[in-house]
Amino acid sequence: MKSPAIATITSLCFAVAALISGLVASWYWWKASKIDIDPGWSSGLPGDDRPSQPADMEGTGSLNGWVTATMQAVNLSSDLNRKAAILTAVSVVLAGLSSVAGALAGFL
Repeated sequence: MKSPAIATITSLCFAVAALISGLVASWYWWKASKIDIDPGWSSGLPGDDRPSQPADMEGTGSLNGWVTATMQAVNLSSDLNRKAAILTAVSVVLAGLSSVAGALAGFL
């Protein structure tokens, strides 16, 4: 096999890997954007779509529930965003390697 063909195949492999890692990163970002804040007043069972309402509107339990639920949602979202950012960086590196391999195919 000639060197330009090897460089072209290498470029294509890097491009496909960049595409896959970019799509997985976008899936993680989409999941991070869909995290709801649930203070836990619904049963949590599938199909229970009651709106989250505090059990005691005047007590401190409602405020604590919302603060705790918000902190948990932020932690989960930031974890998914971190994974997405790492995968995006991997995708950029792979796309760069694909470009370099493609350019080398023209020189060989």
